[in-house]
Amino acid sequence: GPARASRWPSTSPFVAATAALMLSTAPDLGPAQVRTLLRTAVRDLGAVGWDATHGWGLPQADLAIAAATKPADLDRNGIVHATDLAMMLAMWGLEGPLGDLDGDGVVGAADLAMLLAMWDG
Repeated sequence: GPARASRWPSTSPFVAATAALMLSTAPDLGPAQVRTLLRTAVRDLGAVGWDATHGWGLPQADLAIAAATKPADLDRNGIVHATDLAMMLAMWGLEGPLGDLDGDGVVGAADLAMLLAMWDG
């Protein structure tokens, strides 16, 4: 097949537009946070996580915008509560996008502090 220049070659314009919408609702997000939230807001199409065929998966703009508005809502139900805390603790110390709220690549204390600051009960 044709050579691919990036992980999301055919969806790059869609990803860029989604990132712009995310930043319009949460302008304080940094580049690493936008990248992390985009990776959590996909429908996985191939092997779990990133793969050479599908990249991270099919971007879902609605999930990405919701994640930008309330990134600590890990289960995407609209509130930050005990389930989100349990999900984060289960991923503690692991690398990967889900739960990595500060975009440093690992779920840790800074991410927990961010989750607690967004706590809804």
